[in-house]
Amino acid sequence: MLKLFNIFLLILFFSQLCVAKPALEEFLKKPDYLAAKISPNGKYLAEIKHLQKLDTRVLTVRDLSTKGYPLITKLGDKIIQPYAIDWATNDRMLVHVRVPNKTNKVISEAKKGDDFDLDDHFMFLRTIAMDVDGSNPLVLMERENGSRRNRNLSSIHHFLPDDKNHVLIKAYRKVKYSKYKLSLFKVNIYTGESKVIGKGNSYTYAFLNNEKGELRYRLDHYPISKHIDILEYKENEWNRIDRIELDEDNEEARTIDYGQYVGLLGDDLVYRKLDDRTGFNALWRYKTQSKDYSLLASLDDTDILAPLVSLRTNEVIGYKKDGDFIRNTFFNKKLQNEYDKVTRLFEEENIELISKTQDGNLGVLIAHGQDNPGTFYIYNYSNSKLTRLSNLYSGLTSENLSFSTQSDYFARDKTKIRGYALVPRIYQEGKKLPLVILPHGGPQARDRATFSKFAQFISTRGYLVLKPNFRGSTGYGRAFQEAGYRQWGQRMQDDLTDAVNEMIALGFVDPEKICIVGMSYGGYAALMGAIKTPELYKCAVSINGVTDLPDLIKFDKKSIKDHADRQKYLYDRIGDPTKDMPMLVANSPLKQFQKITTPVLLVASKKDGRVPFNQSKRLADKLKKNKQHVTFIQLKDAGHNPFNNKENMKTVYKETERFLSKYLD
Repeated sequence: MLKLFNIFLLILFFSQLCVAKPALEEFLKKPDYLAAKISPNGKYLAEIKHLQKLDTRVLTVRDLSTKGYPLITKLGDKIIQPYAIDWATNDRMLVHVRVPNKTNKVISEAKKGDDFDLDDHFMFLRTIAMDVDGSNPLVLMERENGSRRNRNLSSIHHFLPDDKNHVLIKAYRKVKYSKYKLSLFKVNIYTGESKVIGKGNSYTYAFLNNEKGELRYRLDHYPISKHIDILEYKENEWNRIDRIELDEDNEEARTIDYGQYVGLLGDDLVYRKLDDRTGFNALWRYKTQSKDYSLLASLDDTDILAPLVSLRTNEVIGYKKDGDFIRNTFFNKKLQNEYDKVTRLFEEENIELISKTQDGNLGVLIAHGQDNPGTFYIYNYSNSKLTRLSNLYSGLTSENLSFSTQSDYFARDKTKIRGYALVPRIYQEGKKLPLVILPHGGPQARDRATFSKFAQFISTRGYLVLKPNFRGSTGYGRAFQEAGYRQWGQRMQDDLTDAVNEMIALGFVDPEKICIVGMSYGGYAALMGAIKTPELYKCAVSINGVTDLPDLIKFDKKSIKDHADRQKYLYDRIGDPTKDMPMLVANSPLKQFQKITTPVLLVASKKDGRVPFNQSKRLADKLKKNKQHVTFIQLKDAGHNPFNNKENMKTVYKETERFLSKYLD
């Protein structure tokens, strides 16, 4: 807790600087600055910005070789919205855009009124190839069979360094009637023409090609049984060589895309998989010629998240290491020294290299952390000069957001638990703060020292926010994760209780002003906190939280009835209804609703495909009938993550703020 104490001292030092808390609208705005990439020769910088007043997104290209960095290209409007950039060559760009279905009709609709919202329309992703000055534009794969119904024709797979006329794009290809399967296309960036060079099946998620573009492997993702199959391509046949079991439940919070679990080292396959010896994910190598498997890299105390690959060649050059901040380890000492020099500038933030010149002299970086949604920079590797480009959000910066730190504590059985704290800038010496404990979803997921809009919104309202990685969380080894199995409402809940008691004992928080808030599993934990330790919490907020464990298992079993391995996964982690029904009932908020004396806010999405809407609805009905303190908010057009829609996000933020203010202020 020493770091947390130091944060309080830091706040006292800065308390004389009166900075207004960011308004709700700042959290609802789209990013002001979305992307930046430098050309391979370092002459041009392409950027994507969102003009808030016009609600327009534009791509601009600046000439860095000319004094004043003049603007030479501009693309985008209210309807056609750039969202990403790639440099195919020094002079040819690939601009990835969002366009609505029936674009011309939408353009006419936009001209009619001020209430037009592009987010209400079904959007397609397309790629426009054009010269650096905006000339010779064309839409790639426009004439591909079924392209009008293919939502994404914008996923660049490989840049083919030895072929300046083509790139590889993965996209779904119409194969029969309305059926689509992932395929790999070789696309001409000057004519837009394409041809299929690789075919997958209904489960194919990604392909792997060597530096020459030759097809080597593919990944098939099976979401129900929660695994990835790796298949090798040889003599026109696909053969499975290994399987990766997946653990994380909270897919919205995944840091690494499944396609990034693998890479190539020459023609050998490199991929992430569990090392049974350590209990952490490691890097494995499959040798194409000998068919041998070997351990390439393994750490004793943390996961390897993924292979680290070259931005241009896709060759594996190191690995990404998990932790509070994701850090890179390079096989090449020169690259490692360069990287270490950069990270020393951002010790409390995550660093991502977005693009780099061919000579390795200039790079575009983004730095982000708990109190910084993201800041873009150009870094000169030859003289270590760092030039700031822009913040991701102009209204949410480290100057007006809550201070952040890591916060360790010991659970009742002496297990060390890592948590992350946000401390509001309004702290005054000698005054204890109200506390909001914010357990993550999953529960097989984890929090990191990364930016969370919801957590920062709550904290900037004047609350100390604590996000513990309780038992069952991923990232701390197999033993730590399995310690949370079949412990819903039990050991996992005790870890949250112990976090609160530790904060009280340290004197940081007012014991009479504590609330527990969460989404999904976190919402379940909020309700169980109200049931198990009502003396701790003045209120509880559950957003799409689980209320009935037997019913959740029954709901999940409907989609996995033919998958015995997935059923075992479910029973191992939550409980087996044939053996554990008393435990499941005892730890289901709906079955224990009479014990809820704490005021509760229930928020539920009617279109939630993960936790049925009726889980919250039935609990709300029982609490109302029993005249217990409950507020029930229904979101008509929301899924499991209500923050995917601005209006739903606004509703959740406002209702949460109102509820917390009522019981904590």
